[in-house]
Amino acid sequence: MKTPSQKTIYRVVMILAVCVFVLANLCAGRLTEYFGLTLDFTGERLYSLSDATKTALSQLRTETSIYIISEEKSYPTVLREIIARYAKFSPALNVRYIDPYADPVFLDSFQRRGFSLRESDILVEGINGARHIQAAQIFITGNNGNPAGLTLEEKLTNALISANTGRELSLAFIAGHGESQAASLEEAFSGGGFSVQPLTLLTGAIPRADVTVIAGPERDFLPEEIATLDNYLDNGGALMVFIGPLAAKLPNLEKLLSKWGLLVSPDIAQEPLAHTPGNPASLIPLYGMHRINIDFTERQYYLAMPAARVLKPA
Repeated sequence: MKTPSQKTIYRVVMILAVCVFVLANLCAGRLTEYFGLTLDFTGERLYSLSDATKTALSQLRTETSIYIISEEKSYPTVLREIIARYAKFSPALNVRYIDPYADPVFLDSFQRRGFSLRESDILVEGINGARHIQAAQIFITGNNGNPAGLTLEEKLTNALISANTGRELSLAFIAGHGESQAASLEEAFSGGGFSVQPLTLLTGAIPRADVTVIAGPERDFLPEEIATLDNYLDNGGALMVFIGPLAAKLPNLEKLLSKWGLLVSPDIAQEPLAHTPGNPASLIPLYGMHRINIDFTERQYYLAMPAARVLKPA
């Protein structure tokens, strides 16, 4: 019996590979045709919706429309697929593509309501009004000026919630203690649908913001300010605190954090293995298996921290 030549084996393997590829595509096509399922084979899972979005869609009870100001076939495929998945998760959601050149009456009707719509913009309309997402807000721009990522899901989900609840999420940056100008953090929240505003605590009024941020204070808080923050937390508020590695002692603020279970240590964290070369205090953390880290792990993002304070449970 003759042993097959390498050329014959190569041909057989190629034929099998082609058959498997064709079969996979046929199966994917049947899943889409019969069950409305679409498989996501992209390395970064670009088409997959987060659990938060799925929850928001499952709670959608009233008819809501997503208008894309573009001819459907001209709209980018990846954006079109993401929006299509929204519609599959909620029967209350209607998606409609509006060709701005073929239907100028539509644009004019929203122009009278104060919306200046341009090609490729998105408009979400629910029971509490309409929300406008500009095309430029959908993309994250890299240092070279080219698109480096997408923010469509967070923008679209926040618009759906806002258009149906009439409530906009808010964030307040506390000022008055030499806080840092956290421009990138402010941009991240405003890009996520939050209204951002500065806040001083001397009035004694409890902050109304959903999230309050203390970004790198240089001076300690007064006792009455601490009392205001304590009341805010007692009433269900959320507080984000950033304290620099070389910051002066902040006994009043640290006492408040200790009451809420967090002890700020003067020590600087060091990592013997996962750090930038030659500097064990410059950490590159490895992410554990947790849903809060899923966006980092799936997209292979790595965070470098030049210096980090040690936090301990109080």
